[in-house]
Amino acid sequence: MFSSMADPEALECLLAALDDQVPEVAAAAADAIGNCAFGQTVDGGLRTRLGEKLLTLLRGSSHIHIRASSLYALGLMRFQPGLTQIAAALEDDAPMVRWCAAEALSYLGGAEARSALTSRQTREAHERVLRYIQLALQSFEEKRD
Repeated sequence: MFSSMADPEALECLLAALDDQVPEVAAAAADAIGNCAFGQTVDGGLRTRLGEKLLTLLRGSSHIHIRASSLYALGLMRFQPGLTQIAAALEDDAPMVRWCAAEALSYLGGAEARSALTSRQTREAHERVLRYIQLALQSFEEKRD
């Protein structure tokens, strides 16, 4: 419900839900964080805590949906401090995680994101991931015009 309202007031509660022991709950909380933070001004301290927690989940979770949802949220938050780790997720074994990384990089923008996407594009064999990479690179071109 919080995510459908896109209410940034829900972010503190959702931060706590990222620690839930049920992976689907933590993944849903990450999705909701992305939806609630998108296009919103979020207090710097809370923004940092959210971003750092999402990066911890991205690095440490074996659950595909948690990694993918963390990337989704980091991208929608435009969490620049996570750019290097988001780019590294383009190398994840799970295609879903790779396409979420490509989408997140399209939100972050910049030369490092473009370079990571271009590099992965030449090696990507999964059709859907490749399409997300192409869409992300296309978004960079559109932003330059």
